[in-house]
Amino acid sequence: MQPYTENRSAERFSLSYQVELENGKGLTRNISKTGVYFETSIFYSVGSVLQFSIQLQKLDKEVNRLRCHGRVIRTDKHTQKWGVAVNYLTLGFEYSDV
Repeated sequence: MQPYTENRSAERFSLSYQVELENGKGLTRNISKTGVYFETSIFYSVGSVLQFSIQLQKLDKEVNRLRCHGRVIRTDKHTQKWGVAVNYLTLGFEYSDV
C-alpha cells in the first residue's frame, strides 16, 4: 500500500467569500495562490474554463474584488451543492473608491 501523497502545490487558506459567476453565485471554502475551491448550485464539467469574481473584504480603501479566469480541475457532489476546484489562468484586481 502506497502512503498518501499531497498533490497540492500551494498552501490553502480556509476563507469564506462570495463568488460571482456568470450564471449564479457561490461561496469559497479555500483559496491559494494557484486556485480556489468554492461551492455553488451550478454544475461545471472538469476542463471547463470559467470567468468569475471573488468579493474580498476590503484589503485597503480601493481593492474589493479578485477577477479570475480559470480551469475546473475537480468537482464534488455535496447534498445540495457542487464543490468546484479551479486553477487560475489569470487574475486581476478590481478597484473602487467607495
